[in-house]
Amino acid sequence: MELREREKEATHRRELELLRETHRQALELEKAKQQNPANPNNPSPIMIPQHKKFPTYKAGDDTEAFLENFERACLGYSISEDQYTVELRPLLSGPLAEVAAEMPKEKMNDHKLFQTKARYRMGITPEHAGQRFRALKWKPDVSFPRHAYHIAKNYEAWISGTKVNNLDKLHHLIQMEQFLDGVPEEIEKYILDGKPKTVMEAREIGAKWMEVAEKKKPTVKGSEYPRGHHRQ
Repeated sequence: MELREREKEATHRRELELLRETHRQALELEKAKQQNPANPNNPSPIMIPQHKKFPTYKAGDDTEAFLENFERACLGYSISEDQYTVELRPLLSGPLAEVAAEMPKEKMNDHKLFQTKARYRMGITPEHAGQRFRALKWKPDVSFPRHAYHIAKNYEAWISGTKVNNLDKLHHLIQMEQFLDGVPEEIEKYILDGKPKTVMEAREIGAKWMEVAEKKKPTVKGSEYPRGHHRQ
């Protein structure tokens, strides 16, 4: 009985040692796979590039809608922003293709710069975007999602185009827009050329324009014309 018990214990120990050795070898093999490059005789499966589908642009299309749909496609394909213009360029035609061709080579993949230049080329200036943002009003034939989309896009084009990047600049932008609302274009240009930093500075520039304009008004002396005589 004692002999049989000893033989069982010896067999059990050998089995445990065999299991430990097998486990050790498996760990070493896994470690070697992680440290060494793939075996050329057993290559990894070939990954077939995913075929990407993007919206294409034709002259006359809605520029803002096209750029928005393109960016959404890039996000869906997990494309980094520095590769946006690389993917975008083959999709363009007409004026937007010209904008891409005119980009400086050192900044040809700057997507934000392309957007700014494209908007200017298509007449979507920050000023125009701001005017459209203020003028947008909901109509019964416009869905609320579409109304919200146009509100957000015009606001974004307005703010990003004017390079507003802090709260003080945003305050100044909104106050200046309201201050210049209804001001004739000639006077507005005169005020903006003065580069006012606050609406109070804009007030002084506007007052100066009015003062100069008053001095330039022609004066007519009553003694120059006899009574009953009118200028022809």
